[in-house]
Formats: sequence, C-alpha cells, structure tokens
Amino acid sequence: MKMNRQGDLNFLEVSSIPKGVKKVATGVITHSDSTSHTHRLVGGVLFQTKDGKQYADVKTKATVKHEEHGAITLSKGYWEIRRQREYTMKDATKIVVD
Repeated sequence: MKMNRQGDLNFLEVSSIPKGVKKVATGVITHSDSTSHTHRLVGGVLFQTKDGKQYADVKTKATVKHEEHGAITLSKGYWEIRRQREYTMKDATKIVVD
C-alpha cells in the first residue's frame, strides 16, 4: 500500500472509491479559518462522502499544495484522504490542526 503525508493529512492508496460520493469542484481538501491556509488537490478529482470522508481520483499524477508545506505528488490511482488524529487524556482523540 502506498502512503503519502502532508501536514495533518494522510493519503492512502485504495483499490476503488465508494459509490455515492460527490465531486468537490474547488479541489479544496481542508481550509483553516485560523491561518487561512488551504490543502488543495491540483490535477486530480476530489470526492467526498455524505459523512465527510474524502477520496482523490488521479488519472496520471496530481499535486497537493499548501502554503506552509512543500507540495507532494500523488501517483496514478485512487487515494483515501484522512486527517491525522492525536490521543489526549482529555479528549480521547482529536483531529490534528495544521
């Protein structure tokens, strides 16, 4: 299994994208209101399920760009996009904020 990481996002190669996903026309994976920084998929198609899970369909290669991190390249395939989580005694698990 291939995996990539950028900031608080993990990209895991999967065999397919679930049925019933909606295309995210902007290509914005995440946007931080506190820093105004955005993780954006360029060169691939971003999809999202009703419960917020995200997937990328990359036909040849795609780039994930962010203002504070170096760009990463995703190779051809389907990718599940996950937010990193961290364990704390107070919150059990919480989403990492980039």
